[in-house]
Amino acid sequence: MKKILILGANSYIGTSFHNYLTTKYPGQYQTDIVSLRGTDWKNRDWSGYDSVLNVTGKAHADISSLTEEQKQEYYAINCELAVEAAKKAIADGAAQYVYFSSIIVYGDSSNSRKPVRITADTEPAPSNFYGDSKWQAEQKLQELFAAEASTGTRLAILRLPMIYGPGCKGNYKTLVKMAQKLPLFPTYHNERSVLQIDHLCEYLRTLAESGEGGLFWPQEDTYRSTPDMIFELAQASGRHIFHAGWLNPFVRMAFYLPGKPGKLARKAFGTLTIARNAGRKEKKEPLVSIITVSYNSEQTLAHTIESVLAQTYTNIEYWIIDGASRDRTVEIAESYRSRLEARGIRYHVLSEPDGGIYDAMNKGIRNATGDIIGIINSDDWYEPEAVQTAVETFRKTGCDLMYANIRMHKADGSTFVKRARTRKFQTSRDWNHPTTFVRAECYKKYPFRQLGIHDDYGFFLQMRKLGKQIVTVDKVLANFHMGGASNHKDLKAAKKRIRDRYLYCYRINGYSRWYLIECVAIEAAKLILG
Repeated sequence: MKKILILGANSYIGTSFHNYLTTKYPGQYQTDIVSLRGTDWKNRDWSGYDSVLNVTGKAHADISSLTEEQKQEYYAINCELAVEAAKKAIADGAAQYVYFSSIIVYGDSSNSRKPVRITADTEPAPSNFYGDSKWQAEQKLQELFAAEASTGTRLAILRLPMIYGPGCKGNYKTLVKMAQKLPLFPTYHNERSVLQIDHLCEYLRTLAESGEGGLFWPQEDTYRSTPDMIFELAQASGRHIFHAGWLNPFVRMAFYLPGKPGKLARKAFGTLTIARNAGRKEKKEPLVSIITVSYNSEQTLAHTIESVLAQTYTNIEYWIIDGASRDRTVEIAESYRSRLEARGIRYHVLSEPDGGIYDAMNKGIRNATGDIIGIINSDDWYEPEAVQTAVETFRKTGCDLMYANIRMHKADGSTFVKRARTRKFQTSRDWNHPTTFVRAECYKKYPFRQLGIHDDYGFFLQMRKLGKQIVTVDKVLANFHMGGASNHKDLKAAKKRIRDRYLYCYRINGYSRWYLIECVAIEAAKLILG
């Protein structure tokens, strides 16, 4: 049983971590909490603890409202007390000492009109006494542990971004208040490194298990924007906040205001991110989950499965989500099991009634355990290097979603390539779902809404509106058979597609009413050109 000592009674992180271990891992960890107030802690024995987590700290505040004496309290608590506690951890023979620093050691976004993007090579440059107190603590702790290296106690420093979750204080508490009161909010896109409290707790657990020392930058795999969080918080509390995109130019102009108004605008809407690979060992081969939804697909499914079997990348989990087919679909799917598993591909076939194609896709997403998810339908197929290209693109760009060119196959046997593009004016003619690969957490957090025939495009627009990082690849990665429900040359079907694309893709994601013209134009082109 690992023994963990938490320094800091009533700390949000410390209390959350204690409750997390007690609830999620009952009986596996002994956690004790000690207050560093007064001097009683100095008389306790810290020997035998595998990890000592110092969550004691004086939180960030508005520097304009503090006296010089109050500012010195930050150095006394965040720096001097942290070093004093570290000396005791070393003297008592604790195996690991964890100090909670902050991303603020690099400066505050309120002091920069440009995005602040931090890499492992970025030098700390605190812009206020809070950040400076953390940075001075880091330096003194590193000097102390370098001098005491022979003792075997390891120092771990965590430069934390904004922590969020139920009961969280600080900047997150301000966001909660805004979400509960404001009738509308700008959609200005900025980016922030953040970390949900339960994810931090799991990170701390694995860090204590490893006993590692070093400098760490824990964060979520995706950046968040201020509007993104405001709208989600409002929705969670049952409120609707209007998306006020027309305010965005004023937000940007506010960055240049002098004094406090400008600092507040930059603090609220500035960009402050840590590079996703900073301080983290990247997985060499992320697991990719491929999902194929089928129903009475005995004529086409084999071609789709063969294309997965032919992939040059093999760290794949493959799910066939079947809607209780009445033909040989499941039999054909099962016939490939030995060949797929022989290549190291984890294979699952699930056949049961569902509520339609997007219900089936959501089912596959819920079951998927990969880091990246791709969805290929049962009458489409991948090019052999599709998954390999996707993995390399995610690794190179750190994107949340990528898509590529697709080869379209007409009923008469002719083909053409539909290019993947991103433009200010978004159109579905630039996007190709069978070539799309998405970070798993995006699909799991924002499942298909199941509102209409174009839910997949609605998801793409939602990711774009939320400011997720999207990249395109100028390469054919998949093939698409035309003639499905999205291509029927029928006026009634065309009207339904116009309605679904307009209401459940564009308008639901806050796009202009002018996009109705695009919806009509696409259907007119299908009817005229085929």
